[in-house]
Amino acid sequence: MNLFENTQSNLLLVLAAAGLLALPACGGPAFDGSNDPFNGNDGGNNNTGDDDDDDDVNTLQTALTGVVRDATGQPIAGATVEAAGMTGTTNSDGRFFIADMTPTERVSVNVSKSGFAKNSTPIEILDEIENMVLITLAEVDYENSFDAADGHTFEIEIGGPTVALPAGGFVDASGNAYTGTINVEATFYDLESDWSDIEAGNEINATPGDFTAIDANGEFQRLESFGMFQVNLSDADGNELNLASESPAPVVLPLQSLTADAYNVGDEIPMWNYDEVEGRWIEETVGLVIDVDGVLSVEFDAPHFSTWNCDQPLPTHGCVTGSINTADGQDRSGATVRAVGITYISTTTARTDQNGDFCLEVKNGEQVWLEISYSVGGQMATTRTQPVTIPSGQGTCTQGGGTNCVDIGEVNMEIMTCLSGIVVTSQGQPIANAIVAATSGGQAETDAQGFFCITTPVFFNNTVSVVEGELGQQQGFIPVQIYAQPGMPECQSGCPNVVVMRPYSGVACASGELWFGNEPGANQVIEVFDQAFPDTRIFATVVEQTGDFCVPVPTGVDVTVQSSAGANGFCDAVDVTSAQSGQVSGGTCDGTGQSGECFDVGVLDCAGPGGGGGQ
Repeated sequence: MNLFENTQSNLLLVLAAAGLLALPACGGPAFDGSNDPFNGNDGGNNNTGDDDDDDDVNTLQTALTGVVRDATGQPIAGATVEAAGMTGTTNSDGRFFIADMTPTERVSVNVSKSGFAKNSTPIEILDEIENMVLITLAEVDYENSFDAADGHTFEIEIGGPTVALPAGGFVDASGNAYTGTINVEATFYDLESDWSDIEAGNEINATPGDFTAIDANGEFQRLESFGMFQVNLSDADGNELNLASESPAPVVLPLQSLTADAYNVGDEIPMWNYDEVEGRWIEETVGLVIDVDGVLSVEFDAPHFSTWNCDQPLPTHGCVTGSINTADGQDRSGATVRAVGITYISTTTARTDQNGDFCLEVKNGEQVWLEISYSVGGQMATTRTQPVTIPSGQGTCTQGGGTNCVDIGEVNMEIMTCLSGIVVTSQGQPIANAIVAATSGGQAETDAQGFFCITTPVFFNNTVSVVEGELGQQQGFIPVQIYAQPGMPECQSGCPNVVVMRPYSGVACASGELWFGNEPGANQVIEVFDQAFPDTRIFATVVEQTGDFCVPVPTGVDVTVQSSAGANGFCDAVDVTSAQSGQVSGGTCDGTGQSGECFDVGVLDCAGPGGGGGQ
């Protein structure tokens, strides 16, 4: 079972009560680009995640694009992305786009965001292609401030590394002695959690680099990690600080391993520091394996700080090959393919050639999964494979297209994903023929079991709602917001994005009048919006000839009741709090007015048919 099938299985437990587990084919129109996820109100030519006419992603260009997420797969907005002196900022979907990149064999994509450890991912910038990279950030585990003269000893997290910062042993970026307040942020990377459970938050993809390294002899190596942490020091203005050369910091790092008995007390392990300029790990010192209350750990003196890694070079390796195609069989050159260890801790990254082929060298005798991604016209495609078992024999990518490699064959990919679910009554009974819509532009009709499937762009924040028919006769379903994870667009092999659409638990009513000066607002539409979902209409009704109206409102939430007339979409509105609607819970509109007590919103006053009132 792959990651998405596992995620769906967990979500479908919610649906099991209805005894309905089969997913239908997608219905409704596909996303046609008219609601481009890169479009924004302030795109400008500023290389942000938002796009406009100046950043034409629909023409061939050399660009860098991608998505920044946390370890649980959720988007990170407002992250700063830097590569080769070019910068961008992620939008609300975690996306970024940097145009006019210069083709480069290897460039570091550096990402930072307050509250998260920094990450740096190397990538080759290919000419006339949208070079895509998926970047994960790990949350900061420890924050504190101290006086440089006092030093500071701390544990990054409970049971995590301990770091002893020396008193008076700090310098600024120019190497000058520093005195004053120091801010410290530290992260201990979780490299052991279940890779198949995205909510577990495995942080292997949040680690800097691609596990390529230069050892103490200047030789190229590919590493397997046994523990990693990051420490960042800064002054009150955010300027970077570090340890003085004569003041190393003792560190005790608990070992992490997916292999039993990998180390014994007394063993020595190379310690590697990540070089953000080179984009590789550099062997700098040696650590000693010790026992700390029954936990195997490595102790060493850190001569400076950024990210430290306890690793061993892979003595031998195998390889995995394959070919990436579009759904219509076109070769996909320039796709990024990353192999992530399942039974060992490491990653390997490659790009597909002009034929869509790739080859990755990985640890032999182990299991990996592959993450594949590419971008075309500003639209992103990504998928994860099922586990791939690498035999114990050696294999290499250095000869031709790969020798003695495991070949996974062709992988067909789409730039779209699926969004599926079920529409049910308040008693959990399925509702057939309901129309469900997503803000990405897709919609579908539920089948006899209440199921639906919508095609949507991947990595897009969707608000899903039930579109109801006759005004004044709606049931009022709670909208659901979901960030679209990769999957097949027509729910083949399951769908990772599953929602349950339910009515609000309680309904009341609001009554009032709509006037345009001295004229009643006859036949105008009154709408109700849940303030948590301000762009999704929940209820609506038509104003009577007398100007009177009665409209249902959900209880338990704050809502806005507004007239839909006016150049800006409404001409007057009134907010109704959950406390106010709760006072008249159970009140209903009977089609000609109200039945039972409703909350009186008073008079909505519009200057004329063109609008003119306001909140």
